[in-house]
Amino acid sequence: MDKPRARPVIRPFVWVVLFSLGALAWFAGSLLVVREVVVLGDTRLTASDVMAVTGLQPGNKLWEVSLKEARRALEALPQVKEATLRWQLGGQLLVNITERRAVAAIPAEGSFLIVDYEGRILQLSQEPVSNLPLVTGLELDSRLPGKFVSDPAASVVLQVCFLLDEEARYVSEVHWDGELTLYTIDGVPVYLGVPDQGLRDRVSALRGILVDLSARNLRPRYVNFRHTGRPVIGLD
Repeated sequence: MDKPRARPVIRPFVWVVLFSLGALAWFAGSLLVVREVVVLGDTRLTASDVMAVTGLQPGNKLWEVSLKEARRALEALPQVKEATLRWQLGGQLLVNITERRAVAAIPAEGSFLIVDYEGRILQLSQEPVSNLPLVTGLELDSRLPGKFVSDPAASVVLQVCFLLDEEARYVSEVHWDGELTLYTIDGVPVYLGVPDQGLRDRVSALRGILVDLSARNLRPRYVNFRHTGRPVIGLD
């Protein structure tokens, strides 16, 4: 007759191991929960904007979200050039955003198209944007953010706005009519002439002139680059 089998006895240390593994799993799971979305970089987007676009929310488990899809959603925004998302222990999701640089505003039926140097429409604004020159003389066929200004002259005109860099704050308007004419915030016309190989050098020289005129509080009648390639400044 077979002897009755003894019931297996779970030793105390096994209970300790099982409890420790469960506690570790719970602790690890609690660390992989989105507690806060932190937006980094020089951007106007807020954490609320990021969550609205990506669907990320506090309380999400890390394995429930796709950081790749979130990045794609952010980079689909016209104003976003690049986005990176990085998880940090403690529940912070770090979102680093690099925005495209706006270089000009184009008037369009009572509003303004804010564009980058490629002619990409970043946003539609009801007001002019400080330190961005107005661009006039271009043909427009789209006013939708994410689309491009299709006028062939746009690349040249917006390149000038881009090259002005910080000195764009001295310029109120860049006009195109086959030649380039700028107007300073004081109304001084600057005749840059036709876009040719010397355009970059003329804009570089103009930047220095704008700074100098502002520092000396001078308001000439005009600045002319058209004839000699060198600036002729019409002083009273």
